[in-house]
Amino acid sequence: MEGWANDNARSRYEFNVFQEFLDADGQGITLFLMLRARDNQSMIRPEYLNETVQIINFVSSHFLIYDADARRNQSFDEFCGGFCQANEPVRQFYNGMRVLAANASFELENRIDLAYPTSEMFSRSFSLLPNFFGIELEDDGRTLKSVAMIALIFRAEKHRSWTRNMVKQWELGVQTYFEKYVDTSSRTTFCLIDL
Repeated sequence: MEGWANDNARSRYEFNVFQEFLDADGQGITLFLMLRARDNQSMIRPEYLNETVQIINFVSSHFLIYDADARRNQSFDEFCGGFCQANEPVRQFYNGMRVLAANASFELENRIDLAYPTSEMFSRSFSLLPNFFGIELEDDGRTLKSVAMIALIFRAEKHRSWTRNMVKQWELGVQTYFEKYVDTSSRTTFCLIDL
């Protein structure tokens, strides 16, 4: 929120209360990965959403932190707790696009509604608000035309055996990977925000 909200903004107060509640046992993991297309076009093109889902899968499974209670390293998928589903709207939106592209039958179109701000697939609703930014809608006011940025949220409450340094190293590990090892052929550019 630094640089985006006034010092006395209500959102700052609410965010601080939220952080105080979540960090009651110490600071957990809080990492936002912002993705934009290198060509500055929409991120909801199939190949860009595919790459985005691959990034979710990679971060969720390849960056480990040691849990002394479990006596082993754990991936984000194993320690994310109540935050495991934070990026699921991105995955489900992409899945819905793929299903409709493969078979645009009337029956499927009635069961998959990729509307904004809330989409629905097979009677399950999900909000795109936390993940999709820079929205441009079609004339109907609910169909996405373009999405400038996708935010991926990697958040976890602190586990008892984690130290502050371990949390920092996990977050820096993700940052270092995307700064050093992602080649320029990648479709997306990255911006990491560590709160």
